[in-house]
Amino acid sequence: MQYAFPFIGDKSITDIGVDDVKAVLNPIWKDKTETASRVRQRIEVVLDYAFFHENIDKSNSARWKGCLNHIFPAPKKVTPVVHFNAISYGKLIEVMKALRAKDKTSMSAYYIQWIALTACRSSEARGMTWDEIDKIAKTWTIPANRMKSGRMHRVPLSPEY
Repeated sequence: MQYAFPFIGDKSITDIGVDDVKAVLNPIWKDKTETASRVRQRIEVVLDYAFFHENIDKSNSARWKGCLNHIFPAPKKVTPVVHFNAISYGKLIEVMKALRAKDKTSMSAYYIQWIALTACRSSEARGMTWDEIDKIAKTWTIPANRMKSGRMHRVPLSPEY
């Protein structure tokens, strides 16, 4: 962890306090908010693990709720989420034609078509394996361990696939 180690790398778990976590996050909270948020989460997980396994009775100084949320502005207030624009329904046919016209070695074009036809997340599409496809039932069964909800999900496949 290039951000955390310079500040807390040599410290004992029991010596890491709120001031140490602030020292890690302050330089990056405004300019690299997403990175800072992830660094904070990882520090929290490491401290939780250590406190549990070492039987240390101490509050987690990297916890957001009830601790750092009183010090730092919420990440969404520092760097608001900006969503990508969607393709208008009227242009979808044109976009799909352009994707089909791509070189047959263009895996990204296949992925985009697959995502458009199944309405899945890109991570689900990238992880798809052929054994998840039932050609007879024309369904794609995504295993629970790859679903955000943690539950198996069946996707009906269009005649195009």
